[in-house]
Amino acid sequence: MERHIAVLRELGLLVWAVHGTRTNTRPAGSGEWAGTATIYAAVVPRAWDDALGHRVSGHGYHARHIGFTEHGRQLAIADARRRARPTRCRDTPSCKTNHPRPTAEMRGKKNNTSAPRGARPRPRRRHEIPEPYRASPDQAAHAVSVAAWVRPRVPWTQGEGLRRLAFALRPWIATGRSAADIAADLSVWRVPRRPASPASLIMARWSETEGRNKRAADLDSREDRASAVPPNAAFLAAMDAVRARLTRVSPPVEPEPDPPGFVIRDRILASLAQADRARRARTAEQCLTFAEWESVCDARERAPW
Repeated sequence: MERHIAVLRELGLLVWAVHGTRTNTRPAGSGEWAGTATIYAAVVPRAWDDALGHRVSGHGYHARHIGFTEHGRQLAIADARRRARPTRCRDTPSCKTNHPRPTAEMRGKKNNTSAPRGARPRPRRRHEIPEPYRASPDQAAHAVSVAAWVRPRVPWTQGEGLRRLAFALRPWIATGRSAADIAADLSVWRVPRRPASPASLIMARWSETEGRNKRAADLDSREDRASAVPPNAAFLAAMDAVRARLTRVSPPVEPEPDPPGFVIRDRILASLAQADRARRARTAEQCLTFAEWESVCDARERAPW
């Protein structure tokens, strides 16, 4: 490093700005020592300024560029024109194709040659989303919130990503089930404790359920068509009489008005207090995290009978 600095100084490209000393800059009696460093400053030789036609004021590190001579002005104009000229993209010699390419000839009725590049644009493949999994942006956001509520409550789904789990749960959410209902249904499934892909398992179970429902609906429709008989006038009159009698026995109940805001607030505070009491009453095993719960399950499986 010192040799390189010496060469740059001999060329006139470096000058001393601050000379370093071996004077200790730390407090006396501290037991530490630190000197001052030598600071170099970059300069340009005077011969380079003269060659480019620079007008310079000062000498050495304090020299400053203040203008151009006539020769320097011409060089600066030529350099500006060269920079403004658009550059053409050139290929490397290895990418150039200087040899002519033969054209394909059709002989007979079949042509097995490939079409020239750019003649047939390749269609962009788009994967169509099945009907039960299509959702608007608002529905997709709602599915993500449901998945965020379900995943910590169903242990075997906690290894799946949130968006993949939300996508798999879209058909279940579309049926009108709440997050609590979905979590209760998933908790009773007989599945491995750590499935490779919980989202794929949920989607496969939905396909099986839909297939069974469709077959059952087909059978019911066939039976209905086979044994369907239009009701006669006597049957319709009897149904009207039954409806009128039921209306007299149990008149329709008026819907209850919505409770006021302070009642709802008191109910929310009471439920929060009950949840806090239940949290304090939990045992140590019930307060374990998912990782700790898995370690406990593994230890129980390895334990002898």
